[in-house]
Amino acid sequence: MTESECSAKHVHGNPIASRRAVLIGGVSAATAVVTVSNTSIAAGSNATSDPVDIQKTDTAVVFIDPQNDVLSEKGANWAAVGASVMANGTVENMERIFKTAKLRGYQVFISPHYFYPTDSNWKFDGPLETSEFKTHSFARRGPLTL
Repeated sequence: MTESECSAKHVHGNPIASRRAVLIGGVSAATAVVTVSNTSIAAGSNATSDPVDIQKTDTAVVFIDPQNDVLSEKGANWAAVGASVMANGTVENMERIFKTAKLRGYQVFISPHYFYPTDSNWKFDGPLETSEFKTHSFARRGPLTL
């Protein structure tokens, strides 16, 4: 997509706006999955002439990259994205999605994104990754343990 084709309201080349757009897009997609699920369940099988057949056995909610660095006031990127997170009710919407998925019996998967110490030697990073390394955004000291 060229800059002239892009309809997003951001400054091209601004890596923070791109991160925000991805975060909001991910939450919107997850909201759509739960909304479609709730609509289908509530309306019954005669809701449309071509109903969506959503089954708990093959449907899940997936959160891609929900990071405290952008979702928390104490996060490394809060100064850049906090106003948008608050204005869009991002955290509240995520909580609503989690609760609805649990209520309806859907699995929820979270796919986090981290930078490990060994990642600092990347040869293919762009401006966004370079900035994230400098601010220690999404940085981990070692492997994730649960």
